[in-house]
Amino acid sequence: MRKFSRLLYIINTLVFRGRSWYLIAYCHKREEIRTFRLNRIRSANPIERRFRRLPGYSVHRYFEDRWELFGGEIISFTAIFRGPARKVILSGTHHPSEKIKIIEGGDVSYSAKASGKEEIIRWLIGFGDYVEVTSPPELIDEIKQHLRRTLKIYGEQSV
Repeated sequence: MRKFSRLLYIINTLVFRGRSWYLIAYCHKREEIRTFRLNRIRSANPIERRFRRLPGYSVHRYFEDRWELFGGEIISFTAIFRGPARKVILSGTHHPSEKIKIIEGGDVSYSAKASGKEEIIRWLIGFGDYVEVTSPPELIDEIKQHLRRTLKIYGEQSV
């Protein structure tokens, strides 16, 4: 847990995302707007400065390209969803950029463009063998590496 003492003074937004509350605020230590999970903040001290919103700040713009919370490089990816995963994908919107097509045999082709690669990987892996990522090759490789590390935990030697 971090202790914030005079590191934050511009509080922009309090949001509930990914099953937790987050504070979007300017961090003086890193000199940028950051996302802070509220239950990790141990203490806060009032300071004399008055609140002022950063010019041009918009919470919608802050999150617009993110999968959930994480920022970073934007990636475009495509995956095929089968079996019970088809219903999940067709049940609602998972990202504003998504494009969904029902393909031969009833499977669902899903593509999206977002930042937050770690969250995207976790989301995709959560569908188990009901999803096959088809692009980009770099994302496929990272998913394979993640699954190899997971199999090592359970004593599997080869994949």
